[in-house]
Amino acid sequence: MASVSIFAILLIGAFAIGAVAIVALIIYGVVRSARDKRTPDERRADEYGDMRPGSFKVTPGIGGDVDGGTGSL
Repeated sequence: MASVSIFAILLIGAFAIGAVAIVALIIYGVVRSARDKRTPDERRADEYGDMRPGSFKVTPGIGGDVDGGTGSL
């Protein structure tokens, strides 16, 4: 009878969990994009609002103020 190490079992288990997670995320993305009936322009407007094309959005960090401060909760 062949002896299998615990490390090999854990490695195979981690690989299996990772593979299932990747497949699930791909399926989730495909289903979500298929259900989203907005045009690319509508999606951009929902995300960026009135920003002009070619500009970008800078989001402050967690708890950050608009002026770049650390903020307080």
